[in-house]
Amino acid sequence: MSLSPIDDPTTPMPVRVARPLIDAFVRSPRCPSVHRYHARSSLPLIALFLAMHEEHDSRGLPWHKLSPDRLMGMALDAHPEERAFVRDLFDLTAAFYDWLAEYGVLRRDEAFPIRRRLLELALGLPS
Repeated sequence: MSLSPIDDPTTPMPVRVARPLIDAFVRSPRCPSVHRYHARSSLPLIALFLAMHEEHDSRGLPWHKLSPDRLMGMALDAHPEERAFVRDLFDLTAAFYDWLAEYGVLRRDEAFPIRRRLLELALGLPS
């Protein structure tokens, strides 16, 4: 019997915590069809980034504390040649944040400023 990604003990805890939300988002109409393929592998990066920079709180992963500017700096420092990937990641993450608000994980006043900044930064990246 194989383990699901949630039960696999080698999967980092933030990813195991985020996986049910990510899977639900991918099945939702809010996940753009162009992103369905890589959402399950890209959004865990956001969960790991959050866990590196913010403490878990009573709500679980601190989705409401994502800093798009810090994420941009880290992504471009690590792989400056991957601007198209970063643009797609930010576009996908913005859609995810829209869904987090719709699904009730975040309040709209928490999700929408993050979503807006992700889109602003994504629009500034060349193709």
